[in-house]
Amino acid sequence: MANSPLNEIMQRFGAAVVERAMLNLGVYRTVNGKKRRAVASDTLRNSLSFYYNGNSSKIEFFAKGKAANYASVVEWGRRKGAKMPPVDAIVEWMRIKPIRVRDDKGKIVKQTESVVRSAAYNIALGISRRGIPPLFYWRDAVNDMIVEFEPEFVAALNKEINLVIEDNLQKKIKV
Repeated sequence: MANSPLNEIMQRFGAAVVERAMLNLGVYRTVNGKKRRAVASDTLRNSLSFYYNGNSSKIEFFAKGKAANYASVVEWGRRKGAKMPPVDAIVEWMRIKPIRVRDDKGKIVKQTESVVRSAAYNIALGISRRGIPPLFYWRDAVNDMIVEFEPEFVAALNKEINLVIEDNLQKKIKV
């Protein structure tokens, strides 16, 4: 049933979940007394999407493009003792954020390539040793939207069930 009431609601549900996940990624959080934002470049936020297959009634949430390479790490975090992330990715993150290398006294030093790469290596090593806490942007978005859409899901399923029963009583099947 391609034009069923459930299909329309699932499309709206998918769009609402993507919007909420984008908000979850862009929100500021207080960490050690400072306001921090989870994303640096908005590449992940802008790449979020969904696909709903009406035939199988499955909905998939995913990130497109190069953000697909690290979207799961942001969602699920990185466990302690995991493989070290690529230093080049950390260098790029340091440029976007911007993070400046400082000396022992806290003064900013000249940002040469070797100094930045050395700091990026140390950050990557720290990530592999301590891990990264998860930021459940998809999970939280889906859970919030399921609660919000629950009455609509119930009403749509009731209509869907009634349509199927009527079709079977008339010995017809709608396509």
